Order: sequence, then structure tokens, then C-alpha cells
Amino acid sequence: MLSSAPSTGSSAQRSSNLRVNAITPADKVVVGLNYGTTFTSVSYSIVPIENSNLKGFANNIMSVVNWPSDGEYGERKQVPTESWYSSELIKRQGDDENEIFDENLFDSFKGQHPLTLSGVGGDKDNDPEDSEMEDELSVDFLWGYEVPYHVYKANSTRSQRRLIKRAKLMLVRTEYTNKDRKGLRGKFTGLLKEGIIRRHGKRSKAEPDMWDAVDPVSDFLVKVLQHTKEQLKLLHGFTDRTPVDFVMTVPTVWSPEASRVL
Repeated sequence: MLSSAPSTGSSAQRSSNLRVNAITPADKVVVGLNYGTTFTSVSYSIVPIENSNLKGFANNIMSVVNWPSDGEYGERKQVPTESWYSSELIKRQGDDENEIFDENLFDSFKGQHPLTLSGVGGDKDNDPEDSEMEDELSVDFLWGYEVPYHVYKANSTRSQRRLIKRAKLMLVRTEYTNKDRKGLRGKFTGLLKEGIIRRHGKRSKAEPDMWDAVDPVSDFLVKVLQHTKEQLKLLHGFTDRTPVDFVMTVPTVWSPEASRVL
């Protein structure tokens, strides 16, 4: 990333544990993602490929840590489900969800989020908040702990109309989520108008629907999975040849449509 809040956690601090649980050619990695409303976490285990009857124990399951800007020496095992878009238009690459752990998606960007800048976003005249001079970090896509850092500590002047929280609730059509979904629809409308996110829902609808959460959700999760891969490479020697089994938790009360969106 071009910028990030100074992180008190350091991957270098964990280098002493490097290769303690090294991945061998006979191993695969089982990755479990919990995409939560307010926090997201990733757990994983390194298991033999050929052992189909392997029993799992708690001490064999590890959590992804070292989240950027976590403020707790890299020890936190979850990251805020928050993201903050800039006014810059972005070009998404690696749309194939099966390429999440592919070298083409992660390694070719050398630590950058695979959303590349393509120009300044438009229609600022209709948004007085955007007429303010934004800070020097305005081109960055912020996520996780970077968001509260820049809101509360760095006093960022970036427009909070592009700050996304609780995006998961866009997928839950209940009375309980009405207020959150109303606020999200307003933010999605602005992002769609600026061309920052793409329209995935029905164009005939006047307001964004759950399908328009695809970009806000996936943009955040790409960063989470990129960080996951970086940690697996650093701590366990993960390579592009390492097999991966991927599991994502889905609430039992969700509709089949909501599950497809996620």
C-alpha cells in the first residue's frame, strides 16, 4: 500500500517462529474465513494431503494475526469489517474468485491491493463534503484497523460518505437490519454514482439491492485474503503450489440468494 498507519505489530517480530510449522509438499492448508458484521477473522491448519480421516484438535488450528495498524503488537486475531474508499476511480483485477490464492492476483502486485487507480472520481460538485481538501492519503483504499486509525487518530479529512461498515447486513432482509440497510443504500448510491463500485443488482430498481454489495464486500475480503497469504508465506513457506481448501461461514438464517452474493 502507498500508505498505512504506523503499525506497532511487526512481521519481523514473528520471524523467530518462521518455519516452525513449515508446509511440506505433502501438506495442504485448510483456511476458514469468518466474515462478520463488525469483525472478520481467519483461521487455518496445515494437514497432510493424503490423510482423509485426520482428526482436528484446537492446538492444530492457528489464527491469522499481524493485521496492519492493529495497535496491539500484531496480536489481535480479528480485524474490523470496515473499508474506506477514496475519491479515486479504481480498476479491479482478478475477478475470478478461484484466483484468491493465485500468484497472479497477489504476488504480481508486490503488496499492493489489486485495485489500481485509473483516474479521479467525478461529480464532486454535488457533494459539498468532497469540496474540502482531502489529506495526502486520499488515494488509498483503507481497510480494517486502518479505518478507525485514520478516523480517530489521524483526523483524516476524507469524505466519510465512502466509509463502509456493516456491509454484511445488506444481505439480511429483516426488520432488524432496516436502519443499517437504509444507510448502506445511501452510501452505495454515492459510490455507484462516482463509479467507484459497479452495479451488480437490477438496474430497474431505483435503489441499490443486496447484489450491489458485491464490490464493497469483495474489495475488503481481497485485502483480508492477501494478508492471509502473506502471513502463510512468511510463517510457513506457503507457495503457489500449496493446495488450499477454503471454507467460509454462512449464517443458517440466510437466504440462498444472500449466500450466492457472498
